[in-house]
Formats: sequence, structure tokens, C-alpha cells
Amino acid sequence: MKQKILLLLTLWLYATIVQAQRDTINVNGTDRYYKVHIPEDLPGDKVPLLIGIHAYPSTPADFERESGFSILADQEKFIAVYPEGTGKSWNGGGCCGPANENNIDDVSFFRAMIDTLSATLPVDTTKIFVTGFSNGAIMCYRLAFELGDKLAGMGVAGGLMTADSI
Repeated sequence: MKQKILLLLTLWLYATIVQAQRDTINVNGTDRYYKVHIPEDLPGDKVPLLIGIHAYPSTPADFERESGFSILADQEKFIAVYPEGTGKSWNGGGCCGPANENNIDDVSFFRAMIDTLSATLPVDTTKIFVTGFSNGAIMCYRLAFELGDKLAGMGVAGGLMTADSI
């Protein structure tokens, strides 16, 4: 019984110590959402930013949990952000779900999100990275083409490059 109480107390403390917030940004008249994970003890200087892009039909919370990037961010001292796709999807070009079907301007969303985070948090703008899985990977390829001037690199899994159909 004592072990269960200790475990619950530890989990509660961890949840309250780690700073995570859900933020909103309006892009082209539409509210868009993203979750930011900021380690508690960031160094005083600028730090890298990792943008983790979920699959279709997944959520930012799913990607955060499955990737373990927030735990890694705490260890390695970088900011992790998890944007939310429209209808749980991204318009990576040529594929997948409501975002593509409705020609959602996800590139403008990412541009605005990066600009906002860079202006409000200690982001090293030379160290902004994107990563994604499946439809999130497809979105990463599109971002590499259209926002390459803002990105230092990308790493993807389980997604094809469909940008030729943009």
C-alpha cells in the first residue's frame, strides 16, 4: 500500500513539475492548437526546438507519449512542441484526411507557430527541427520544401514524400 501511495505521489509531482501547456494561435481566421513542453531548468541561453508531428488519425498527446520526446527534452534541455492537425490530419500534399481534402494551409500554421515560439521562448532559431510519423512525416517533407529557411533538419518515419503533388 505504501508503495502505491509513493508511486502516485511521484507521478503527481512529476506532472506538476514539468511545464506543459496547450497554446492557441489564429492562422487565416482559424484557431490552431499546439502543446509546448518546456523543461523546468532550461539553461539561460537559447535552446533547440523540436516539433513533433503526429500521424493521421492521431493527436499531439499520442505523439508525445509514443515518442518520449518530452522525457528526452527534460534530459537534454530543449523545447518540444506538438502541433494539432485539422481533423487529426495534415495537408502534406497528395495525402491524408480532412486537412488535405479541405486544402488546409498547414505551412502557414507552422510558420506562425515557429515565429511565435521564437519570439516568446528562448529558442535558438538555428536549431529548429521537425520530426513526424506517417502523415506527420509527409508534412515534414512539405515543411522542408516550403520552410527550409527556418529548419535546421528533419527526421521522419513511416511516411512517403508526396510533395511533388503540391
